[in-house]
Amino acid sequence: MFAPIIQLFGDEYLRHPTPYDLQRLLHLGEQRGFPGMVGSIDCMHWKWKNCPNAWKGIDLNILDRSPVFDDIINGIAPEVNFYVNGREYHLAYYLTDDIYPNWATFVQSIRLPQTEKQSLFAKTQESVRKDVERAFRVLQARFAVVKNPSKLCDKEKIGNIMKACIILHNMIVQDERD
Repeated sequence: MFAPIIQLFGDEYLRHPTPYDLQRLLHLGEQRGFPGMVGSIDCMHWKWKNCPNAWKGIDLNILDRSPVFDDIINGIAPEVNFYVNGREYHLAYYLTDDIYPNWATFVQSIRLPQTEKQSLFAKTQESVRKDVERAFRVLQARFAVVKNPSKLCDKEKIGNIMKACIILHNMIVQDERD
């Protein structure tokens, strides 16, 4: 049921950003006070009601399952040039929370800010990063199938449902933007 959506539209709506997309994302990041930022990254918990007993309690590590992270892990991040506090940087980055590793391509908030400047950074970073949390809420509001616990037993089918919902969500976002 979901495989045809992925087959027909996956290449367009689950793709890497084009040069035009990248420039648009960098411009948005700059407007929000984060030059060099291409977006925010977070994870969404989706309960698996019929998870096999042998797998219960095992957390799937998203870093091992996302093509976005494949590029980051392999040192392939979009090359950009920007300055922060007079220092030049060459790799785009994502805003994250503290569950992600301390990599140059992840910018986290400051957990316990000590100065006014650190407090302002933490507040701004956390505010801007809310976009990804809103996107997950919208995804779950549009598609009840990913809001409620999955009753399937097949990991591949569950993954295809999520991919299809993301494709449809991205199609709606693009249509609303155009």
